[in-house]
Amino acid sequence: MDYRGNKTSIETLTDTATINSQLPMTPFTITNSISKKDYAKLILKWSYQRPLSIFLLVVGCIMFCYAMFSLLGVNVIGTLEEPSMFQLIFGTLFLLLPVFVFLQARKNYDTQPRLHLPITYTFTESELISAGNGFSDRSNWSSFTKKQEIGKYILL
Repeated sequence: MDYRGNKTSIETLTDTATINSQLPMTPFTITNSISKKDYAKLILKWSYQRPLSIFLLVVGCIMFCYAMFSLLGVNVIGTLEEPSMFQLIFGTLFLLLPVFVFLQARKNYDTQPRLHLPITYTFTESELISAGNGFSDRSNWSSFTKKQEIGKYILL
């Protein structure tokens, strides 16, 4: 409260959130579909949020750059040595991993017909109901262990 005894905006928001959390949830339904491009981007972003993936990408970049500088005769660390094929091959592979992930996601999209069609999601207080062409699924909220927001998508 301020010096006049009036509620501040934060206290008002807290009171509103408390009142709203006590009200029953009104079920709502959305229908969504995902394009091949968006699906591939989503999988790529999801894959490269993991620390190990980022680490491999950085190691690959360092290995590739060191091998290329050595091949070009640039003295990188103070000793000029022949680059090993190990550095060149694995550096290239680690750098190309995002390309492989992107291409595999596009291939998966083509082989999964459910991804092409619209899916209707109904959110209720106790469960999530998803239905599409030829399938329907009900999941209790307790069966979801974590959520992840990536761009405009939520992965449950």
